[in-house]
Amino acid sequence: MKTLRHSAPTNILFLVYKALCQSLIIYCIRVWGGAAKTILIDLERAQRAVLKVMLHKPFRFNTDELYRDCRVLRVRQLFILRATMHMHRATLKSNNYEQLANQRVFKVPTPAIRTTFAGRQPHYLLPYVYNVVCRKLELRYLTTHQLKQTVTRH
Repeated sequence: MKTLRHSAPTNILFLVYKALCQSLIIYCIRVWGGAAKTILIDLERAQRAVLKVMLHKPFRFNTDELYRDCRVLRVRQLFILRATMHMHRATLKSNNYEQLANQRVFKVPTPAIRTTFAGRQPHYLLPYVYNVVCRKLELRYLTTHQLKQTVTRH
């Protein structure tokens, strides 16, 4: 990135970032979302380091300003976006979508768990995250593209 930042404009650098870095983060995001926060912090540090090198920012540059300038989602936000998109697609394709949509509270059933370890697994965590996002935003009748824009804005 250091050699590329001197010869390429910023929009090309963001394309390279999304093609290389963000695609690697998204590759296993459903599994990493259930990981401990210490592992997510390491991923976020790597993401911040790449962004700072790419944009010539100093080591102590404010993280919130960095993400605001770049308009890039953090690792945890990427997990929430991908989990919501995955569950929304699955909900739209399910046989009981009409029944869910007609309920007063739009909620996808989550499996019962007994341990903390099971609560970190994608089969429980994805419906749970989707239900939390549905409580804050009205996602019931959105298409996948509209859902992505709505969740990214918030």
